[in-house]
Amino acid sequence: MNPSEIIKICDEYNIVNYFIKNNLVNVIGDVDISYRNLDEIPLNFGYINGGFNCSHNNLKTLKGAPKYIKGYFNCSHNDLETLEFFPDCKGYIHINNPCYGETSNMTSKQIRLHYKLKDILK
Repeated sequence: MNPSEIIKICDEYNIVNYFIKNNLVNVIGDVDISYRNLDEIPLNFGYINGGFNCSHNNLKTLKGAPKYIKGYFNCSHNDLETLEFFPDCKGYIHINNPCYGETSNMTSKQIRLHYKLKDILK
C-alpha cells in the first residue's frame, strides 16, 4: 500500500496524529475502528500511544493490529479464530470471544499462552 492510500484510509476512519514508517501506521493517541462491519483491519499498524478499539466487527484474525499498544486494547465481539497477530499491550485488554472465553484481566503474555493452550486442546 502506498502512502497516499494509507492517508486516504486514515481519513476515512478518522485516524489523526499519525506518521507512516516502513508502511506501518504509528499513532499518537487512540484508534477506534469499532462497529465498522470490518472483515479485516484496514491498515498495518505499528505503535499506538493510546488505545486501540476494533470491537464489534467481523474479524477472524488480528492481522494488521498494532505491534505495540501503550493503552487499552479491545477486540471483543468479533469472530476471531486465532490470535497469531496479538499485540504487545501495556493497558487493559478485552477480548470476550466465544472460542476462547473472557480474558479481560490477563496480560498480553498470559493471553498468548492461554490461546496457545486452547488451540492445542482443540
